[in-house]
Amino acid sequence: MQHTVILKHLSEITGSPLRVFTLSPDGLWKESICYAKSAAPALSPPLAEWLREDISVPSLAAVDGTRYYAIIPLESVRYLLGPVRLASALSVRRQFAVEGETQEDTVFLCDTAVFLQAVLLPWNLHTKKEMLPQELIASNCSDRSNIDVQKYYARLTYENRETGSHHNAYSQELRLLGSIERGDIKLLEQCRDEGGSGKLGTLSPNAERSYRNVSIAAVVLASRAAIRGGMNPEAAFSLCDAYIMKIEALRDIRELQGLVGGAQNNFDSLVRFLRQDSGSTRQVQRHPLVEKAKNYVYDHLHEKISLTNVARLLHTNPNYISNLFVRCEGISFTDFVLREKVALARSLLVYSQLSCREIASTLGFSSQSHFGRHFKRFSSMTPAQFQRQYAITELPETSPEA
Repeated sequence: MQHTVILKHLSEITGSPLRVFTLSPDGLWKESICYAKSAAPALSPPLAEWLREDISVPSLAAVDGTRYYAIIPLESVRYLLGPVRLASALSVRRQFAVEGETQEDTVFLCDTAVFLQAVLLPWNLHTKKEMLPQELIASNCSDRSNIDVQKYYARLTYENRETGSHHNAYSQELRLLGSIERGDIKLLEQCRDEGGSGKLGTLSPNAERSYRNVSIAAVVLASRAAIRGGMNPEAAFSLCDAYIMKIEALRDIRELQGLVGGAQNNFDSLVRFLRQDSGSTRQVQRHPLVEKAKNYVYDHLHEKISLTNVARLLHTNPNYISNLFVRCEGISFTDFVLREKVALARSLLVYSQLSCREIASTLGFSSQSHFGRHFKRFSSMTPAQFQRQYAITELPETSPEA
């Protein structure tokens, strides 16, 4: 009884006939019952032939590219669901051309997800092993885009072998990104001076667009290397976004090489600053609680941050978090907070019009002298000295888009 209710339900929600076929003693599949609101169309020869094939998992087919069927094989029983029209077409590999079959306008338009779930329900109930819709699609449908990619890949690798062309060495890329990860500016400059042993990838049919895409990829890789080196992910993502916006806005693509080099230097210097207290060769260790605490610190740099509050938010003990920071970051939690605040202050002193007093207040320092004392500790000069030496004052303020 329950079995019958389920089959009727599947027919109703898909608006499609659901035929039940059983295996006769002579080895033929014969229709035993059909659940449908109205008379089901006659079974066409291609569908009958398909039904006789050796099918071990749910199988999909399309007739004339517009009407879809599914076979659900369950040992000595097979269900045939269809025809339906789908709201989102599927590129099924099994296609039939059938003349004079059911007119398209008389076939129910079914939501694609509903149809897939209707196919999988009896199969999953019978096998007790869940098959997901994406697995059903993968086993029955052609990924046209992926096929095109594979064809291009095959042609490209053949042509490169014939002409002796190749990309820049992966080992060179690893050395360059490793220099950023360690904050090693000398190695970074050495890698760039060596130049590439191959050619840049072609990332667009348009030469200018390809160059911009390669530049974007280089900045993204540099930002991820900086994150591995200890830079806060959100800070790295935001800086990466700013560089990408500038890459898109530049009118003269001859400036791209300098911009990408500047981005790599910037990420390298940020890692070097963050790691200067714990040693530039120290391997960064990751711990989930430490990463959560670091993200909280970055998001609240404009506020006063206490270890007690962070520990409470993370549902742990302050001493435990403190010890984790020393082990993973090489410095105490308090020094980490101060270092992050000083790093932000350095950026504001160089690129904003804020005064030292305003920056101290913005970053939650109790006084300007308190700010100055810790700034000098991490930067070897006072905020005023740093601003006089590095502040960008000769250029008008612009956005990356300009």
